[in-house]
Amino acid sequence: MRRGFKHYAGFTLIEVLVTFLIIGIGLLGLAALQTSTVNEQFEAYQRVQVTSILDDMSQRIRANPASAKAGDYTGEVTAPYGQQPLATCSGTPGASRDLCEWNRIVAGAAATDGLTAQPLRAGGCIDMLSLSGPNGETTIRVAVAWQGMTASIVPGDDCGIGDYGENDGFRRVAFRDVVIR
Repeated sequence: MRRGFKHYAGFTLIEVLVTFLIIGIGLLGLAALQTSTVNEQFEAYQRVQVTSILDDMSQRIRANPASAKAGDYTGEVTAPYGQQPLATCSGTPGASRDLCEWNRIVAGAAATDGLTAQPLRAGGCIDMLSLSGPNGETTIRVAVAWQGMTASIVPGDDCGIGDYGENDGFRRVAFRDVVIR
């Protein structure tokens, strides 16, 4: 005859609770990963939009080199955040028309379908970096600043500085240097 403890098969309550705790921690980690992924996806979507906006103005400047060299494109060219751009740019000639249309694009005036969104609180700057390079070229920097979702490294470009709160880490800037010969 066998003496001692009876051997029971199955799980104890403590084992079940530890298993639930481990699964709960794993699910919380997955939720945090999902939130981070959604934020990064939105940031990437905004960068794609900004790249398109920068390419548009870069092409406009390249198409009108005489006005670009004369400085007709430089300065803070977009309306401050919250101020609506002009309703239409018709009747405006040359570089002024380009700036007017670009202002409307940056402000999101083209987003009429409700599905297309412009970058958050976007603003644009165009600065002349050099009037005459070694081969007589002019370099113009086209930049777009917008608000990011999470704090990051402060951008080196001054476009939109101070427009996104006390912490400039929420400011994002992308730019293109356009060389006119």
